[in-house]
Amino acid sequence: MHNSAASDRRVEHRAEGAVKGRELYRLILLGLAVVGVAVVGFIQPLFFTPANLINLARQATLIVIFALAQMVPILTRGLDLSQGGVVVATSVAFALLAGSLGTATALMLALFVGLVAGAVNGLLIAGIGISPLVVTLGVGSILQGMALVAANGQPISTVPANFSKPFYANVAGIPSPVVIAILVGFILWLALEKMLVGRRVVAVGSNERAAFLSGIPVRATLIVAYAMSGFITSIGSVLLSARISSGHPTAGSDTALQAIAAAVIGGVSLYGGRGSVLGVATGAVFLASVANALNLLNVSSFLQLVAVGVIIIIAVIADRFRHGPKTHIGQPI
Repeated sequence: MHNSAASDRRVEHRAEGAVKGRELYRLILLGLAVVGVAVVGFIQPLFFTPANLINLARQATLIVIFALAQMVPILTRGLDLSQGGVVVATSVAFALLAGSLGTATALMLALFVGLVAGAVNGLLIAGIGISPLVVTLGVGSILQGMALVAANGQPISTVPANFSKPFYANVAGIPSPVVIAILVGFILWLALEKMLVGRRVVAVGSNERAAFLSGIPVRATLIVAYAMSGFITSIGSVLLSARISSGHPTAGSDTALQAIAAAVIGGVSLYGGRGSVLGVATGAVFLASVANALNLLNVSSFLQLVAVGVIIIIAVIADRFRHGPKTHIGQPI
């Protein structure tokens, strides 16, 4: 009895320590963001102009949605490298179908494309046991190739003109894409925190074997997780199509890198089972702010890639020290 009580206290202590660690990380991230924004605003006053802040909000919206989509498979200790392929396939499908079937039908079918693509990822990963990196990379390549063939390598301009107007409209003074991102984030938060499917996703990512032994259908949970990722990605893709007023077979093909970076910066652990919707949104806004600031400071796009890469490495190192196992030459000790 004494040993059991002591064990419970140790578990509670570790849980409290993990919560405090996440809160400290968020405070540090927020502090760095505030300092960075202050410095950029001092050097380039255009950063704080209403026009730029609205533009930043619209840019951040897409990164937020794509990062939220990426968060779900990462929680299961996986990754979705097919995200860029899902983006272009959804965008091209929507543009092609909108001209003949109408906007509403094209929208539903485009979202279905993302859902099916994600489910295929999950089926291959869970059913055959192939590495998520290999599966999603292959599926993404297939989707991008199909999008290029369907669009003949050219943007498709059959997106109705009135479909782009809501992207640039406001709802109660808030840009409509921001409202959509908030709704997506809220629904995902409900799914992960309040619903059985979300608890199963977190459990599988925390300890897959323990989840299986406790009766959780691990394979079905993985399929659902990747299907959720594909569906949320397709929402962001449709918004991207509205933004550029076309279906583009290459625009957004590099989405996965930014989305993974935003998720990890926002505190989602690559070791699975840890992460929050609010943290991901914070990481995405931080990344969008960095990109916006570098553009205003006329930093070369090549150097911007370097900056993003450095941020990703720092975030992964931070994740390693916060959540990863102690290792020596790649082996647990």
